[in-house]
Amino acid sequence: MKRTVLPLTVLALAATFPTSTSAAVIIGNMPLTGTASTLTIDSTTGAQSAFKFTPSQTYDVTGVQLALISYRTSGGSPNDTATIGFYTDNGGTPNTTGNIPTGTLVGSLLTNPASSASAAAVFTFGVSGTITLNANTPYWLVIDASAGGFGWQYGSTLVPLSGDSTHDASPYRTSIDNGTTYSIGSHAASFEIDGTVVVPEPHEYAMVAGMGLLAFGFWRRRMAMA
Repeated sequence: MKRTVLPLTVLALAATFPTSTSAAVIIGNMPLTGTASTLTIDSTTGAQSAFKFTPSQTYDVTGVQLALISYRTSGGSPNDTATIGFYTDNGGTPNTTGNIPTGTLVGSLLTNPASSASAAAVFTFGVSGTITLNANTPYWLVIDASAGGFGWQYGSTLVPLSGDSTHDASPYRTSIDNGTTYSIGSHAASFEIDGTVVVPEPHEYAMVAGMGLLAFGFWRRRMAMA
């Protein structure tokens, strides 16, 4: 048992090495280009939208940017309350019923930015806690409202989706019954999902390799002397 002390110590030290985070666009189609039109998100009519994607690496979400219009959290009648979050896939849809997707909510809903004007703008929805999206796992970004309503904008000039994720040929969905049923969306509304992926520093690989060689040499010498 004593002969394994150094190799095990090397492994324990390697596990404690710090890592860096690399910022990236998980997926998106910013900026909105051309004449803007609007997808309605409305709590009264039950209109909501969703987008399906599959990240290529495991990410912690840092924020979501949305091109919106008529989004007011104060000074409105009523004020708008967005309910935006990531959900696991449920048979090809986020499968929401009564504003609550039956696909599992990942982490918590995004935090809403403040707005006192109804003009078109890009709004960044933040993260409270940690929202981790696992590699090669499909997710839905659901855009909804629990009070009031607003418009999710798309441009007349198509901006191709890009980022470190894959997506279906028709990744957008729309619902007019609070997510009980969905239909394929025909408009590519403008958004961007940002995140960080944990990446080991290059010098850490070299350090682990060097320590491993030293440990192996020590172990071989001890075995030869036994």
